[in-house]
Amino acid sequence: MNNRINDTLNSLASLQNINDNNSLNTGGIIDTQYISDREEEIIRDNIHNNFEDDEYFYADNEEAFIEELERAKTEDLEYEYSNVLNGSNNTFGVELEFIGGDPNQIANELYQLDICGYDRQVHYHAPSISGKWKLERDVSLPTGGELVSPPLKDTPETWRNLEKVCEVAKRHGANVRSRACGAHVHTGSDPLDTAKYRWERLLKSTGSFEDVIYRMSGGERGIVRDGVRTYARRFSQNALMGLNSNFEMENSIDLRSFTRNVSRLDRYQSINLT
Repeated sequence: MNNRINDTLNSLASLQNINDNNSLNTGGIIDTQYISDREEEIIRDNIHNNFEDDEYFYADNEEAFIEELERAKTEDLEYEYSNVLNGSNNTFGVELEFIGGDPNQIANELYQLDICGYDRQVHYHAPSISGKWKLERDVSLPTGGELVSPPLKDTPETWRNLEKVCEVAKRHGANVRSRACGAHVHTGSDPLDTAKYRWERLLKSTGSFEDVIYRMSGGERGIVRDGVRTYARRFSQNALMGLNSNFEMENSIDLRSFTRNVSRLDRYQSINLT
């Protein structure tokens, strides 16, 4: 543990020296957040003797992560079906918007494949059928619709179904190359539980890296969807407010109160806690 602390402190000092000398232009706020997070991790480990170590400190795998990014730039990576999320058991979900095509044909074929729960396009927020996808209408799209997954886990069936959904939709003329199209990724909050410091880390990360998140959402063309100021407004001020509030996180009632206060019961934000 002491060696790890010393190595990390040396790395932090080196990074701080680089920033002070202005020899590396990385945006300032990202480096500052990185330093702050690592310092807090060291302090937490010392004070609590790893009592609060939740095994979600991804900075320990930074070198492997950077290598994987570099490999992706030069290699034609194959679509993966197993252990895609590195063994995580957390739930997630996706909503895929598209324009064009024939939504009813898409829904019908996916229904025949036992992927969709309805054999036709349904209205916005139609009742979900357990374990099944659905294809909804969406008023923000001039044509097409929105493919909504059930809660998913990192299983081969999940990735095969996602691949098939995209293949069927594309074959029937669906197109995502429109600034009207967006996508939503839902992440289960179970790992956060009622651990206050995890929620604080989430708020710090999403608030500090909000510009990066918006840039990522633009995809390979770097174009953020139309209506982003309406459907995905900035969350950083909410995050700051949450960090500065004296909130409790002892039980599920505290959790619901916290998310209501931070989100202000508004789901049209870049980070939707509702």
